[in-house]
Amino acid sequence: MDPAVAAAIKASKSEVPNDKLEAIQAEAKKARDLEFTIAELEARVKEHRSRLNTIYIETLPQMMMEVGIDHIGLAKEGNYAGYDYKLKKFYRANIAARWDDEKREQGFAYVKRMGAEDLIKTEVVVLFPKGGVALAKKLVAFAKKMKVNIKIGKKKIAKPVTVEISRGIHSGTLSAWLRELVEKHHKFPSVADLEKIGGTIGVVVEPEERKE
Repeated sequence: MDPAVAAAIKASKSEVPNDKLEAIQAEAKKARDLEFTIAELEARVKEHRSRLNTIYIETLPQMMMEVGIDHIGLAKEGNYAGYDYKLKKFYRANIAARWDDEKREQGFAYVKRMGAEDLIKTEVVVLFPKGGVALAKKLVAFAKKMKVNIKIGKKKIAKPVTVEISRGIHSGTLSAWLRELVEKHHKFPSVADLEKIGGTIGVVVEPEERKE
């Protein structure tokens, strides 16, 4: 910190009445305490959410399947609404962006082999340096050949355009396709093929509040 600024702050503090400083410190303490309270509450919510997911994904499905039922209900009780809990299949798939290129390509290859290549979206990101708005309107096919003239001091430099190409499938779209593949077309991916698309097929209990 600049010595002059530090001296000014020190001088201003010496001129502030003690009662004002104490009031400011009291507000700062409230802020600190609230930060800790919020962090604690968020941690508790995260813990409860995890426990609830375990019940819906593991405990209840296992218990219901053991006795051969696919739904169960709870009547309204006091301030708690009535609920129906139904056993349903769930489908989840995701060719994750964090996967290496080889693994992602295996996933795309499987989707293509199953006749769903249209799910794969190719995205081209063109990054222009300052002053390149006009060039940005040109065809992406020529982007790698483009250069933007920028002025640095008295010199002009031709800076190349950066082009990034990526492919992907939205996880929700891929999951819906997996559900249709199994339930509508009766095609069941092997364990190896499921791994290629980060796929999971299982059962889950979904709650539905009863309407009065």
